[in-house]
Amino acid sequence: MSAAHSIQVGVRNFNFPASFEFIQRVGLAELPATEFHELGTAGAVERILTRLEGCDHVWWAFDIDVVDPSASPGAGAHERAA
Repeated sequence: MSAAHSIQVGVRNFNFPASFEFIQRVGLAELPATEFHELGTAGAVERILTRLEGCDHVWWAFDIDVVDPSASPGAGAHERAA
């Protein structure tokens, strides 16, 4: 797997300097929750598919913390939806 074909979707309030540095250094793309909402579902899917162009397989990792707290009351460190 290559960072050139990876994207983090739904990130909210990312405040970890070391992680942010890593993301910048390896070229990992992000689609923050606020931007996802601005683009709408169709626009977000288009952005994701563009990033995945040329991939012959996809891994999807889902972090429950991206779900709004009202829909996942028992999960970890929730961030309010923007």
